This record gives sequence, structure tokens and C-alpha cells, in this order.
Amino acid sequence: MDSFAENTQTPLTRKDLLKRAGAATATVAASGTLLTGFRPAAPPTPPPTPVVSTLGRGTKTINVWDGLGGPDGATFSKMLGLFAQRNPDVRIQHQVLEWGLFYQKVPTAILAGSPPDFIVNDAYGLPQFANQNMLQPLDNLVFAKGRLRKDDFAAQQLTLGTWNGKLYGVPLWNPTIGFWMNTDLVRKAGLNPKKPPTTGAEFTEWAIRLTSDSHGRRPDQKGFDARNIQTYGVSMGWPFHSMISTLWQYGSDVTNPAHTKSMLDSPPSVAALAYWVNLVNHHTHVPIVMPYVPATATYYASNRLAMVVEGSWWLNYFRQHPSLSYPRTVHAPLPQWGPQKKAVWWTGHVMSIPQGISPQNADIVARLIAFLSDQASWGALAAGHLPARLSQQKSPQIANDWWMGSLVRDQREHGRLEWYNPHYNQMYTYFMAAWGAALTGSQSPQAALRQAAQLVNGVL
Repeated sequence: MDSFAENTQTPLTRKDLLKRAGAATATVAASGTLLTGFRPAAPPTPPPTPVVSTLGRGTKTINVWDGLGGPDGATFSKMLGLFAQRNPDVRIQHQVLEWGLFYQKVPTAILAGSPPDFIVNDAYGLPQFANQNMLQPLDNLVFAKGRLRKDDFAAQQLTLGTWNGKLYGVPLWNPTIGFWMNTDLVRKAGLNPKKPPTTGAEFTEWAIRLTSDSHGRRPDQKGFDARNIQTYGVSMGWPFHSMISTLWQYGSDVTNPAHTKSMLDSPPSVAALAYWVNLVNHHTHVPIVMPYVPATATYYASNRLAMVVEGSWWLNYFRQHPSLSYPRTVHAPLPQWGPQKKAVWWTGHVMSIPQGISPQNADIVARLIAFLSDQASWGALAAGHLPARLSQQKSPQIANDWWMGSLVRDQREHGRLEWYNPHYNQMYTYFMAAWGAALTGSQSPQAALRQAAQLVNGVL
């Protein structure tokens, strides 16, 4: 049997969303519509204790809360520390919370009249705060005072922080989806890494040719031993960004354009999920087990995985494994798996000011937002994300970087944002559970998506 089939993953996943994917089972079960074949998750463990640090020694205290863990969190903390050094009158109390706790603690603190002065969260989490008037509009605080130029942000960047026509969040940087290849394995299979697959059919063909058992046979050859696979062709990484991009490329989405009905059970949605299920069923994809995130890092480090679809934060993995970095690994444009328009998922970490803080602190935080935005070029290179500002994306250090340059081009030419909703987290658990059920063979794509659509419609 394949000894690497455990669900081992590095800490470089997008914070702890892996946990959210696993927790989807329990959430769906609680809804009374348990997806067939699912097993309830183990009782939840208490959330980790927030990591609290003090930066600076000034008399003006600013409380900063975020959920940024891992390398991007470490980079963000350095950026905060630099602000404290340059503003000796300011002291920053920095709390890093587990994301589940973050989304509980922030609204509770605001409603209780003891809000943090500054929060940073994923763009999809902003509407649940803004919709309840928990955040301050930022146009006057940040842009009208000339601290940042609004025309240095593309329209989609500003959309990340906008709710009901008002800007409540300034994007810091952009996580995005990317496609990477092990050039040694690609050449060994007789393929050219300078001519990567661009369509769904080509991607499937490459996945087959790059998969081999212990005797060197491929899945399309007689005698292939699926119980003893030596090299896998592909891993989709965290299923969310791979599936949402594929969904768009097949001409579908989580909801219809009016956001009144789920499209998860539509034929294009079923076809999009079936594309990846087919790669799994034909043994070209690394094993997927609960909590539905393949052991991408383990296989890639052992030279047993050729192609990876993963988030931009994956750069930090190569910092830990420099022998696997460029030129052994190269980035290529994301394939167009579906028959419609190419689409590349991306999102943002947005900076916001809660309601209820003093005008003095709001002014300091507005300066902090501008400062962090100014530092985003080196911060992005360190964290693995793309800088949000146009001038920074066009800078030579970003445009010519082996990692950032091609990601920026893919985002600029084919990038697409999710649709956000105050109840997005709830809907997320439903479609992630459906995708996980199909990818692990617990349900057919049709059955899993039918139930997920019903649950999402209940939210809408």
C-alpha cells in the first residue's frame, strides 16, 4: 500500500482553513441534512489561546486583532513592529486569533463597547461586520486626507473592501491560485515544461503521463498497479480555490447572478466537480482523505508529485525546501479546465477600523493602514501574496520575480473575485462538504451537489 497516504500537510496552508473544511461535516450534520457517507467529525477541541505581543513603548495604545498565522502572520507582525519603531509614541497590542474565534470575538467586543482599534481579515469575512454597521467607512480617514491614492488600486481591489457602496476595508495583499511543476519529473516523462498544459484535456493527458506505479506503468497502460503508485501527476492542493476556479471555467458559480438561487446542482457545476473526481478515480491525483486536503507537501518533497495547483502562500514551502525551488520548480499560467472563459481565483486580506474607538485612535490606525500599504511590496514577497497596489505590482522587484511575476499576470488578465455575503461562512461549509464527499468517493457529484444546493438555498 502507499505509505504516503496519510493526510500530512505543512503549516503553510491558508491559515487554518483546512480545519474549516474538516469541520464542514459537523456543520452539515447539524443542519439535519447529513450528506450521505459523511462521518461526524470528532468533538471540537478548544480553540488555541490567542498569541499576544506588545510592540513599542509609547503612551498611545492601539489594539490590533487578526487571524494571520504562519509566514504571512510573521511578516505582518514585522510590519507592525516597524511602524512602532518609526512612531515611538505608539504602543501596539497585537492579538493573533484562530479564525473561528476571530469571527466570534470581534463582533462580541464591538457590541460590548470594547472593540479592537484595527482588524485584518479575509475579504469574505468583511460583509458580516459591515452589514451590521460594525465598521467605519474609510474614504475620509484614509483617502480624503491623502494618506493613500485611490487610483493606485484597481476597481476590483476596492471591491474587496466595499459593502453596500461604502468602503470599509483597504486591501493589503492578495492570495491567489497558481500552478507549479517539478521540471525534473516533467522532462522524465518526455514533456516540455516550457509548453505546459493549457486546457482541461491537456492537463488530464499530462496527469496520466506523469503518474506511474512502482514498475513504471501509467494509468492508461495494461498492468498498472493502483496499489503501488510511485509518482502522482497532480494535486489540487486546498480544494476550495481549485474547485471555485473550475466552477467558473465551466460557466457556473455557487449562486446565480442575482444571488437568489444556488447553481451548485446545475449541469455545469456537476461537470466541473466530475472533472477532478475523474482525475482522482483514475489514480492520477494524490489521495484525498478527511479533512479533504491532499498531502501535497509530503509528496512534492519526496519527488513523487509532478504538478501542483496551490495558493500563492505556497512560496513559503520553498523557503523551507530551497532545493525544490526555481529552476527545479517553475510556475505556469493556470490551465483553462472548463469549456467557457478562463478564470483565476483571488481574494484579499483587508484592513478595517471598527466602530466605537476614539477619534484619536482612528487617526493613528488610518496612518497605520497607509504605512502597511506602503510596506506591502517587501511584505508580499515575504508572505507569498501579491501586493494590492498597482504601482507595487508593476515594480521590477515584483514583475521580474520568478514567483510573483507570472501570478500577477494571471491575476490581471484572468482574475475573478468571489461573491460575498454576510452568511458566506455558512454557505462555505455546505459546498466544501459536497466537494469533499465527491472527491473522496462518499457520494456522486450529482448527489453531493444536489444536497449542497438545497442547503445554500435555505441560507439565501
